[in-house]
Amino acid sequence: MTDRPLRILIVDSNMRDAAQFRDFAYEAAGTISLIRVADNLAAAQAELSEADFDMIILEITLPDSHGLRSVNILRTLAPAAPIFVVSHDLSRDLTTLIMRKGVQACYNKMEINQKLVIEIIGAARAGTRAKVRPVHYGPSILDQKRALDLMCLYLAPEVRARALRAVRNGTENIEAEEMDLTIMFADIVGFTEMSEERPLRDVVVLLNETWEVVTTTITMMDGYVDKYMGDAVMAVFEDAQSAVHAGLEIQSLFLQINQFRALSEMAPINVRIGINSGRVIRGEIGTVKRRDWTVVGDVVNTTSRIQRYANAGEVVIGDSTYERLKDRLDILRDETLNFRGKKRSTTVHCVTGIRLIMDGKERFLSISPIVED
Repeated sequence: MTDRPLRILIVDSNMRDAAQFRDFAYEAAGTISLIRVADNLAAAQAELSEADFDMIILEITLPDSHGLRSVNILRTLAPAAPIFVVSHDLSRDLTTLIMRKGVQACYNKMEINQKLVIEIIGAARAGTRAKVRPVHYGPSILDQKRALDLMCLYLAPEVRARALRAVRNGTENIEAEEMDLTIMFADIVGFTEMSEERPLRDVVVLLNETWEVVTTTITMMDGYVDKYMGDAVMAVFEDAQSAVHAGLEIQSLFLQINQFRALSEMAPINVRIGINSGRVIRGEIGTVKRRDWTVVGDVVNTTSRIQRYANAGEVVIGDSTYERLKDRLDILRDETLNFRGKKRSTTVHCVTGIRLIMDGKERFLSISPIVED
């Protein structure tokens, strides 16, 4: 093996990691004649059927195989080639089983650097086992599942679904798209004053109780929360009627909640809501290290301003949303506003009711505006 260039097969579905291994290998051994990358087990089998390789660098978690099975298949196909396992998914028990299969060494993927790749290639050239370092084991599969379940609480269901779809399609990005959507902003009126007068823990409890009501209603109306912003929330709907329905339901619920709070001599929770419709871009915003999947565009900015115009207990909609639903809405007032930085004026409408067709029957949902003392 020392008399000729090395031939290396890298098996890893993460193309970014595979490219890093490839670059390290080229830097570590300039006489390498062939480095091939396979992003799944089937592709690795195809590569091994066409050529002999002097070493295999294997990520055991692949789209079409996982764990010990990946090692067993590659060991059968290339019994003479030393295999070096590099993975995030190494537990102590799995590492023991893998090493019993004649693998040269196992490494946590986070530990990989150029110096370590030089050691691996040196061992392959010499036909000896690599200098085995202690493996920093990752969390167990059960702990990973618990962590994933916990992280899912911080991601919108829409994001989780699209991320899973992207992984299944072999990509690492959620594709951006231009769409016609309806945006909702809601915030708690007088929150600054309330937070000054209450202990911090009580403030957090108030926020969570408020957003539980708002979020549950949004979800029931086929929307999803894009982000929580302290005392405000932003939600996205594909249908204008669903957004207005959700807004009126939220205000109706808080009218009932505040009746019970009054009996306990508790201050009311008043929410104001702004809704607007139009073309937006839905996609990734951020950096390689940290990203957010959200919607951006003038419609989003205008919705935020409409919400700030609304009074406590009101649902105020932009003209675009109004035009889609005007035959089914009861309007308390209309007004034309001039927002700073916008060349055109914006017409808004305060909605107090909507006629809905549900299960073939017409239903009218209405709210009464809050009268300030």
